[in-house]
Formats: sequence, C-alpha cells, structure tokens
Amino acid sequence: MFSKFMSSGLLAVFFCGFSFQAFATNLVTNGSFEQTSLSTSGFLTDHDVTGWTTTSGYTFEVFQGTETTNIGNGVTFYGGTTSHGHTTFPSNPDGFRYIASDGAYETGAITQTINGLEVGAQYQLTFSQAGAQQTGYSGSTTDQWQVSLGGDTQYSDLIRNGSHKFSGWEAQTMTFTATSTSEILSFLAMGTPDGEPPFSLLDDVALEEIAPAPPPPAAPEPSTLAVMIVGLLGAIGVRKWQRRNAVS
Repeated sequence: MFSKFMSSGLLAVFFCGFSFQAFATNLVTNGSFEQTSLSTSGFLTDHDVTGWTTTSGYTFEVFQGTETTNIGNGVTFYGGTTSHGHTTFPSNPDGFRYIASDGAYETGAITQTINGLEVGAQYQLTFSQAGAQQTGYSGSTTDQWQVSLGGDTQYSDLIRNGSHKFSGWEAQTMTFTATSTSEILSFLAMGTPDGEPPFSLLDDVALEEIAPAPPPPAAPEPSTLAVMIVGLLGAIGVRKWQRRNAVS
C-alpha cells in the first residue's frame, strides 16, 4: 500500500512538472518572423513583420530559398550548396523566414515591447543565430547579437565566419530578470570588419518565465512584534530616567 501511494505521488509530481513545462507561455509575438506583410525577401521597415520594429537601414527579412538569388537590394549570400546546377542555402530553424542584419553598416536594433512581465521574476530567452557573408566580398568576419531586455544587456556567442562561408545555425540561451511589467526586447547586430558585410542572422525567438519573483519579506509574528514594542518602550523609559537623573 505504501509503495503504491508513493508511486502515485511521484507520478503526480512528474505530471505537474511536465504540465508546467508543456504550458509555459512564450511572451514574444511572432518570434519565427512568419507573420509578415512582405511577399518576398526585402528590406525590413517598421511594422512589416508583426510585433517587431526596427531602426536599422540595412536589415532584411529573408524568405528561405532566396539567399543565393536576392534577399533585397541585390544582396546575396555565400554558403549555398550547388547540386545539378541548382544552388540551395541551408534551411533556418523555424519556418521559412528569418532576419538578416548587417552588423557594420547602417546598423540599428530590431525591437519588440514585451508585456505581462512580473517584476523580479526570471525569464529565459532562447533564439537561433548564424553568420553569413554577402557575395562579392572576401575575408573572414565576426558576427554577434547585442541583446537587451529593459536595462539589462547581454551578448550572444561570437561567430567567427570564414571568407565566403556560412557559419550554420546555433542555439542561444540567456536569462533576464524583469524590472518592469513592460520592457523592450532588442536585438542589435554587431560585426567586423567594416566593408566585408558581416551579416548576423536571427530566428526562433522565445521568452518564457522560469522562476517567479521572490516573495516579500514575511511580517513579524504577533509575539515577535509584541517583544519588539516592549523592548522599544523599555529603551525609551531608560533614556527618560537617565535624563531625569542627569538633571537632578
């Protein structure tokens, strides 16, 4: 009977934990960048992609399959694989669309306002990144994202991309603590060197709460509070007695 009870309890704990993980809420809108008003790859401007805005002059939304033909403004990427006369580019992690931003030319952030945060709670941010180089240029590059949530800024792993190469996609994880119920999530591409278009690629963005805010300090118990008051009154009485004796 006891072992049966323990088994049922462990199962309940397991399913409770599983349910919490399974139903964790992603607070990012359109983190796969699939919802868009664009019909093909092109420059990203405010409100082209649902939920996101940008101040960059050289950020693109890329439709998978256009990397070697034109992602906008005649820009194409190295790194495609040619087979039977047809060049294909490695697919992105989530859906068919993603963001590509030059980290050294007309830079600017892509941002989204995140609502529904709990002050003091911890949130896990996950996303995928990659590095690419524009065709027509040569030389190794570095690619990276500067990521901010409110006033907290962190940096993704530095990608060292070879000349005429595509780095491949890699997963990133960061932890932030909310200081407000509404904060701006920001991604700023950073790359080197100037003049060798170092493109940072972004996809599959999610933000989920992983730890609630710590509870406020507990109020003193009545008995403890009473002792404190008696002690305080006693200290005041002693002080008055000392003053009277000093005067006399």
